[in-house]
Amino acid sequence: MKFGRGKLANTVSGRRMPIHPELRIALDDYWRNHMADPLNPEAFLFKSREGDGALSVSQAWRMFTGACRAVGIFERVALHSMRKTFAKQIHAVTRDLVKTQAILGHKSPLTTITYLDTALEDLDAIVCGLGQPVPVALSA
Repeated sequence: MKFGRGKLANTVSGRRMPIHPELRIALDDYWRNHMADPLNPEAFLFKSREGDGALSVSQAWRMFTGACRAVGIFERVALHSMRKTFAKQIHAVTRDLVKTQAILGHKSPLTTITYLDTALEDLDAIVCGLGQPVPVALSA
């Protein structure tokens, strides 16, 4: 699900987002074993240590950094870079900008293009490869 900003903050936009089966198993386990009241629709998935509110941005950052370190990533990784990585992986599979845009919930393909952030070296290789003979498969 995608959350809004400004006047849409703390609201869930009305779109469907599938959950990977492995993530679903982990969430089910978390709901059963770590949430005080998993059936309460007002309960936060991850509660703040201070009171009954949601996690603060700094708490989420510390959790994310700890998870990165636990899997051997020690350089600084921004939380939003995970969304960009997700966009690049989707586009690598679909090779379709419109499908990638729909999955990410972007209103404009221009937003999706900024997420894909094509490397200049890749673009240079395409241009420099123009005019090269295309390999032809020989039939048996």
